[in-house]
Amino acid sequence: MQTTKSPAATASAGVSRAFWTRLLLQLSLVSVATLAIDALVREWIPGGRTFWIIQPVLYIAHGQNLDSPPALALPVGGAALAFAIVFVRIIRIRSPQASPILELTAALVLGGVLANFVEIVTVGSVTDFLGIRGSGGIYSAGDVAFDVGIALVPITAFKVATPLSRRRTALLAGAFAYLFAILIAVSNPRSFGVAILVTIIVVVSTTVLLVQSRITEPDGGRIQ
Repeated sequence: MQTTKSPAATASAGVSRAFWTRLLLQLSLVSVATLAIDALVREWIPGGRTFWIIQPVLYIAHGQNLDSPPALALPVGGAALAFAIVFVRIIRIRSPQASPILELTAALVLGGVLANFVEIVTVGSVTDFLGIRGSGGIYSAGDVAFDVGIALVPITAFKVATPLSRRRTALLAGAFAYLFAILIAVSNPRSFGVAILVTIIVVVSTTVLLVQSRITEPDGGRIQ
């Protein structure tokens, strides 16, 4: 006897396939791109070499770095990756109509961490090369992807919360996510650049929302 799936089950399966397709594709692209950039740095730029890209703000300073021993970094990082994927999956199940920026943000954060772990396993250290004056550290391509992902967390929280709640609640979710990103930056001097980046993104996003609210009627229809 052949059984047919209910429309709800079919729709849920479609959402699940779309989630994994977007997440795994973007995660693969971020990881491969960051690993390729770090490999090019190791190949073309001798260790210890330093030069300006945009003086006096952005510079290259190639060095191989390992903040934590692999015996600690790998299991902790692996557990964090698994937890993050499950957490993002739960959000997508609860909010199937949420903006695709959810998977993009997750892919940047997870892809950056994964790329650094792959380097630890294969090279024995992480390829740090990008320096931002006043940021407190030198960053690998994986670090940059991770920081950009963290900087997108506030706008992602707002976009995900919007279909589930009122606009005011969504704004509060974005505000709490912004404070979370700032706390990450404060807790680690190497992440000071995240505070600057997340603030820029929040200011730009808020400006766009204000402009949209000015040109949109209260009932959601655009002024003719």
